[in-house]
Amino acid sequence: MLLSIFDEMNIKPLLLSIWLLFSFSGCLLSIPDGSRINENDPDSPLFHPKLSNLDANVSSLEKQITLNWKDESLFNDGFYIEKKFSKNDSYKKVNTIETSFFSETTTEYSIDLQYRVTSFYLEDGLYKKGMDLETDKLDFGSLTNIGYFSNNDTVFVQWFRKTAFDDVITIEYKPTSNSVWNTALTITQDEITTDFFRTNFLLPIGKSYNLRIIASLLNHSGYLEPFYVSPTYTVSLD
Repeated sequence: MLLSIFDEMNIKPLLLSIWLLFSFSGCLLSIPDGSRINENDPDSPLFHPKLSNLDANVSSLEKQITLNWKDESLFNDGFYIEKKFSKNDSYKKVNTIETSFFSETTTEYSIDLQYRVTSFYLEDGLYKKGMDLETDKLDFGSLTNIGYFSNNDTVFVQWFRKTAFDDVITIEYKPTSNSVWNTALTITQDEITTDFFRTNFLLPIGKSYNLRIIASLLNHSGYLEPFYVSPTYTVSLD
């Protein structure tokens, strides 16, 4: 009797649609977590909040290194900042921050200094690791507009500093017929008070010399590491 009434009201298609809807919903609810393979789905085991475009800037005014990156997920709760001094070292944590910007003025560095930024997020009361990025080799700067002049037995050298990490400057020379470099002058950063610097030294006359300037930083272990070597210049002392 009831079915006949449904027939007359043409309700069967409606009941079928409702049954299909609930059946499909039940299937969705029964999908196990392991089958959620969308890495952007917070409930997926493959989920890792993303970050990108990690960039490291070395200041030329002070011994400061700044990191910037792009936070590409609303689910990132913070970032671990780590660094290491050589390729074979393990990373050590420097700081934990919430913003996509980090800067430190440091007295511990090396030419192989590298940073790593790792995102983390909170899930079920636990902090979980997200995505990590590493910096490329850092550019510690250079010397520019280098000029050499000679007068009898005196060589004059000048340059502009585009770095704050030149703990020691070494000026080297060698006769053009020789392959062995010798040290003409060693200048510490305490002696350089401006961005423009000029100095001079004596060499025996009657020869042509190759000259170069090396800028070195004093690393975290107390050793000098060259990070800039100038082109070779030639002067003649007649």
